[in-house]
Amino acid sequence: MQHNFIFNRRLVLENRDAFENIALFDDLVCQCFLENIVLDFSSVSWIEGELCCLLRAIMNKGMLQGNSFFYIPPRNNKVDEIFKKNGFISFEKEDTNNTVVKCKQFSNSDIVSFIDYISLELFDTNKFPYPTVIKENCKECLAELFDNAASHSGTSSIFTCGQYFPNKHELAFCITDIGVGIVNKVRTYDDKISKKDAIKWAFQNNNTTKSDVGGLGLKLFRNFVQKNNGSIVVFSDNIVYKVLEDSTFMTERPFKGTSIIFKLNIDK
Repeated sequence: MQHNFIFNRRLVLENRDAFENIALFDDLVCQCFLENIVLDFSSVSWIEGELCCLLRAIMNKGMLQGNSFFYIPPRNNKVDEIFKKNGFISFEKEDTNNTVVKCKQFSNSDIVSFIDYISLELFDTNKFPYPTVIKENCKECLAELFDNAASHSGTSSIFTCGQYFPNKHELAFCITDIGVGIVNKVRTYDDKISKKDAIKWAFQNNNTTKSDVGGLGLKLFRNFVQKNNGSIVVFSDNIVYKVLEDSTFMTERPFKGTSIIFKLNIDK
């Protein structure tokens, strides 16, 4: 059986419908076994490159269920270039502007490769013009996010992708797992907590689901991004949480995993 999935015109963080669209895609994929799924991007006029991470993670989930994916490219050439540069489909086009942080899939135990990747793609460049100590702090925060996903989610793989926006002086980055999700993990400790409060709880001081001691935690990551005048969006279950604004909204269908998307100001 073949399923055609049509993606929204604009897949950007500011567009609430983009999250609805992604959750609907995840819902379809989770219900398909040994089937063909056609990704129809023909009407997409813009996508923020870091969101390819979410799509790749969902596709991986589908492939584990024996599904095959096919691609209808966007009519918009700039969007097609984003897919081809960051490796969402394949590395068919060279990143001559050096603005892409390539899509990657990591084993949950391969934090060393992840650190090498962010060092090369994010911080060992002139595009992130901050002192070494700030870069090292940021690396440590991202390593903690990776470790959180590996330790808590039950996933075997972690997915990443990013994009530099030179005109806006921003770096956007996404890290996604397809595990149990923040809500379900927190509810193993407090089964009466609401979905919204479960995600907020994870970013509050001294809250952790780790059995060991140590780690920067999501609270310090939040503080780091806040001092940088950046932003953090978390998508898990059917909750989209804009962390620094402390605001949430719910999608009709859940995303079965956790995605953390953040933007940093890269203009000193």
